[in-house]
Amino acid sequence: MMPQPEGWLTNYSTSDFAYRVNIALRSCVNTWFLAEAIPNVSPDLGPNCLALYLGCRGIEQPRTVWCEHIIETPEKAGFELDPDNFY
Repeated sequence: MMPQPEGWLTNYSTSDFAYRVNIALRSCVNTWFLAEAIPNVSPDLGPNCLALYLGCRGIEQPRTVWCEHIIETPEKAGFELDPDNFY
């Protein structure tokens, strides 16, 4: 088992991708994948990762991620593709 990186708060973190890959690989250990089942891991970035893809900023908290809101009111809601979005 790989030790957690310093300052690691949540398994949703994007601060150390090598550790995230290690977690994903270990999630498949000791599991039997029968018939057409295959090992897989979701690139889950938080309880509401769609918000991150739409422009929110993820704030890591112990065991979770808080998505900082970007919509002030429903009337002002609008989404544009941002090629510089980290997520």
